[in-house]
Amino acid sequence: MATIVLSACAGTTVNYTPPNVSKGNIETERTIDADFETVWDQYVKELSKSFFVINNISKESRIINVSFSANDPTKYANCGTTTVSSKHPARGTQTFTYLAAGSSSHWIGIDGTNHIVDRVRQTDLEGRANIYIAPINSSKTLLRANARYVLGIHVKMSGVTAYHQETTNSSISFATQETGTSPDGITCVSKGVFENDLLNIVNF
Repeated sequence: MATIVLSACAGTTVNYTPPNVSKGNIETERTIDADFETVWDQYVKELSKSFFVINNISKESRIINVSFSANDPTKYANCGTTTVSSKHPARGTQTFTYLAAGSSSHWIGIDGTNHIVDRVRQTDLEGRANIYIAPINSSKTLLRANARYVLGIHVKMSGVTAYHQETTNSSISFATQETGTSPDGITCVSKGVFENDLLNIVNF
């Protein structure tokens, strides 16, 4: 697995390892052994009980659009792993490792000085999916789900030993079978959890 070294301030080294991407490994459809009317009615009934938000539903076009949000994106997205090694004359060297899809906090030391900066990184995730339900024949129905995601990244830098305030906000967009990469090289892929949940709303 490749490791990308990102530039950072003096006294700090950032190593990023992207996710191992295998396209086509997420299940997006299933065939149900039941007629369309039965599957549609049961699916809508069970979907209405879930935490997903139903944005649009059209039996005529066979489409249901749903969305959700999560404060713990690591359940649904894999964005690799980041390791930060920070140096400080008094504290020495400390290493912090975190999932790039998740929130984290650590300090950054400026090499050769006594200055320390706290870095707090918070993430959130929004997902939206189209669910397609259509008859294959009189006794079989196709169920398909494809999603798009937006990972929000919010970073706040605060000086501990010297005044420093900096806030940045960015996002990474990706889809069920498509990766997304931020300008600084962070790559995200779907874990397939959202898609799997939608495919298993009903059991026949």
